[in-house]
Amino acid sequence: MLLYFLYVLLSPVLWGLLPLIALIHPKARHHLLNQRKSIKNALSIYNENRKKVVLVHAASKGEYEQIIPLLQLIDRDKYFLLLTFSSPTLYEEAMKSKLTDGACYHPLDFPWASRSFFVKMDFAYYIITRNDLWPHHIITAKKMNIQTVLVNANFYRESHYSPGLAGYFFSYLLNFFDRI
Repeated sequence: MLLYFLYVLLSPVLWGLLPLIALIHPKARHHLLNQRKSIKNALSIYNENRKKVVLVHAASKGEYEQIIPLLQLIDRDKYFLLLTFSSPTLYEEAMKSKLTDGACYHPLDFPWASRSFFVKMDFAYYIITRNDLWPHHIITAKKMNIQTVLVNANFYRESHYSPGLAGYFFSYLLNFFDRI
């Protein structure tokens, strides 16, 4: 809980540093320049359908390829399937994918961005693959009664179950998932 509190306190500082980071980091720049446009595009498609949303987050192209079988199982007559991602290497492919109804950059992990994103659509599920855990998004989804699911996770004793604050924070965060 203490680490999450510190994470919340540092969020405005990190948000303020983003433009500087984007100047020197091309992937961060691509994310910042295209995030709003991709979310707006996904919202536009969603507004034509107005079904419950299943959000599947795959941070990178490799994670996306691993969840293709999962994407194929989701009933798209019943749900609007939204893919979110973090990596610019997945941007073009995700935006053109026939496996989903919509795709967008995952909003950056700030409390105000999480809440703003989750109120725009009628989310039923928030599914994360691997270990790309976004604390504000996970906790906000849980507070909004959105089913949170972690799939294909790999936990390593050396990093995830380490003694001290990092291990405690990881354990704290895992408690917000409905299914792992």
